[in-house]
Amino acid sequence: VKTEDINLNALGITTYGMPDSITEAKEMVKTIKKGLDSIGQDEISNLAKVVKERYKKADLLSYQLADVIIDRTESGMGWRIDAAKDIASLDSVRQGYDSFDKAWDSVIKFWNKYREAVTSVNQHAYTAAEITDLNTFFKEGPVGRFQDESDATRKFLMETGITTIANYDYLYSLLPQMYTSHNVENGSENNNAKKSENAELREKFDKAWCQNPGFMFQGPIDSVTKSYTFLGNHDKPRVMHFLALDMGVFHGKFGGDNKIVTDVLKKSASEIDWASVKGPAIAMGLRINQAIDSVEMDDKTKDALKSSVAKIAGGKFKGKPIEPEFFGVRPFEIAIQNVFEQAEFDKSIKLTKNDSEKYQAKILQSILEPAFDRFYTMYKAMITLPGNITDFAGDKLGASGFETPSKNIYQQNRNPIRWEWLDSDDNNHKFIRDFYKNVNEIIAMRNTRIKRTQRRCSDYSASIRKL
Repeated sequence: VKTEDINLNALGITTYGMPDSITEAKEMVKTIKKGLDSIGQDEISNLAKVVKERYKKADLLSYQLADVIIDRTESGMGWRIDAAKDIASLDSVRQGYDSFDKAWDSVIKFWNKYREAVTSVNQHAYTAAEITDLNTFFKEGPVGRFQDESDATRKFLMETGITTIANYDYLYSLLPQMYTSHNVENGSENNNAKKSENAELREKFDKAWCQNPGFMFQGPIDSVTKSYTFLGNHDKPRVMHFLALDMGVFHGKFGGDNKIVTDVLKKSASEIDWASVKGPAIAMGLRINQAIDSVEMDDKTKDALKSSVAKIAGGKFKGKPIEPEFFGVRPFEIAIQNVFEQAEFDKSIKLTKNDSEKYQAKILQSILEPAFDRFYTMYKAMITLPGNITDFAGDKLGASGFETPSKNIYQQNRNPIRWEWLDSDDNNHKFIRDFYKNVNEIIAMRNTRIKRTQRRCSDYSASIRKL
């Protein structure tokens, strides 16, 4: 088979409505090159430092041993299939060139062949398929042999043999909303802002998991017990970002007069160009100002830092115009660092390097610790439910950064992970080490339960063998 003959059409998948692949590829390469050219030496040095820190204790023997263990036990996660539905051209369906049932049958056929190939090598392979937004194809009712979104997912699992799917519908879309006053992705008010003890959301969560149709009935028992569950991933906002910021303000549209905006920007309503006000910048500025107030430092320094917040949230950084929205989507430690850099640029503060780093860490701690408390509760809820828990690397170190739903516009949820904060010599970030330790202890609760269950099963099996 020639490489040029391997394409979607050759696989029997229609591509009407899709951009020409060669043109798209060239545009992608052009964009990547442009991005690489814009990377400065500071960014390269920072990345090198992070990589060196991450692997300073690694050695070849450890990797070889891990490889042998995985090979002999046929273990390991296996395969996490990103955007599994997009093997078909669903744009063709949306544009009327193709029908959903025909497209979905081609998806099922393709992933069934894929799964057969994988399990022919490792029959214990774990395969998790990411499937999202099927509900958009059932707005007018059943399509062919598929009754609704749940039915399409169920038949996908039954007919492909794929182990499970990414648990967006039953966990991610519900659990975060139980611990935030506003919707994470659009800012709409959650019911828990009005209902005591989240009664309505809890009822919805119970129905989604325990009643038919629902999670417990979505497919084979393996798809339930091994469900791919998570609180965050590369396509979503970092969990700390939406737990720490007011999502109502973050997604808010402002005009005329708003006290939060005037306080953050340090201007009267008449002085503000309301069309340029960005919710993410205001939400970040509001939270940083609150944290500044909570940290012990002199009033002059606090006022100088708040003035810096006002400038950045208003679209100016070191005398140059910026897009204020990006102030609100950056990781907290970077946004805080920008505030100090602006104050130093204005010569409104004079701090030693050690004092600056200490204050920045204390402000970060003030922002994150209330979010940590919410995270603990959410994580405990997740470990009590069926599923194969997956952490997004960095979440256990308080990583932040926002991303739009599955669009990957900002890329702020994929910054280098601050492993150096776990270093015992770093006195400024002990609160991160404490958080890391506490989350691992929560995980240990689940592991202990699983080990006890395994021991009981082993004892039972031993008794049977004696008979």
